[in-house]
Amino acid sequence: PPDPAMVERHSAVDAEREARTLAGTAPMQLVYCSCSAAGRSIHSRLPVPTPYSVSPSANPSGESPFRHSLTFDSCFESGNLLSAVQRGESEYDLFLRADLHTTGFTQWFYFAVSNTHPKGHNGTTRATFRICNLTKPDSLFNQGMRPVCYSMIDAQARGTGWVRTGYDIFYRQNLYRRGGTGSGGEEVEKSKPAGQGGANHYTLSFTVDFHNPGDTVLIAHSYPFTHSDCKRHTASLLTHPKRKQYVRRSVLCQSLGGHDVDLLTITDFSKAAGGVQYAYPSPCEGGAEDEGGGGSSSTNGYANGDSRKRTIVFTGRVHPGETPAP
Repeated sequence: PPDPAMVERHSAVDAEREARTLAGTAPMQLVYCSCSAAGRSIHSRLPVPTPYSVSPSANPSGESPFRHSLTFDSCFESGNLLSAVQRGESEYDLFLRADLHTTGFTQWFYFAVSNTHPKGHNGTTRATFRICNLTKPDSLFNQGMRPVCYSMIDAQARGTGWVRTGYDIFYRQNLYRRGGTGSGGEEVEKSKPAGQGGANHYTLSFTVDFHNPGDTVLIAHSYPFTHSDCKRHTASLLTHPKRKQYVRRSVLCQSLGGHDVDLLTITDFSKAAGGVQYAYPSPCEGGAEDEGGGGSSSTNGYANGDSRKRTIVFTGRVHPGETPAP
């Protein structure tokens, strides 16, 4: 768990910074703003509430108030960083994109940073990230959990994958009221804010060291398991020499984002009680073909009409803004 003295010290500094932000007296610049979810042309019907807004033209002179800035990116699958505001030479406030068509439910995060070292600097650098528009009243980050990072250079040079990293980690309620300003500057209804928690946002703060100049580092809440990862895993089951005889895949429906929602049926398709063989029924209207072998049927039942075989249904749902392994 976080050291109480560290939390008290950083909380006091952060509260003073938040007060100056609300008063409009803090130096800052917008360094990243995403125009669509994960690079796709899908836009939420509702504005994403952010604690405060910074115009791209906040510095009319065009000169940055800081000597060096990280480069952010979130236009990739499951990336959900909405915007990033630089608050100091190595300090950044981050705002996450809420689940599609909602004004809340933000907890998972996944983004990339590059340009981690100023020109001519080859030693270790560090940056402090404060994710400011979270909504849950508590977090496992207060119990010792750490974010995960993936260094492109370490992966290529040493085969290193995702690793837990970060320090000075704590999660607390901030001074920013929920509702108010949307990501585009529009007003957001203050009453009944979506998601968990109360009237204020919460902040997750953590510091990360960067060791490799020219590196791109992915940072996430936990090990990402994307929709493409899930599809690849399903495909491996359907082509496995032994497992494929027990698995059938069909499309149950499509999500609002246009993705197929898979239905996997796991059973012994070759035999049943009394030695009767079953034909596999497709759940899709019109009896769409299934994957993995076996027959198909447009009726909701087995070929011999026997409905005595007991069925167990498992459903899995993950928020669009959360992609930990199911």
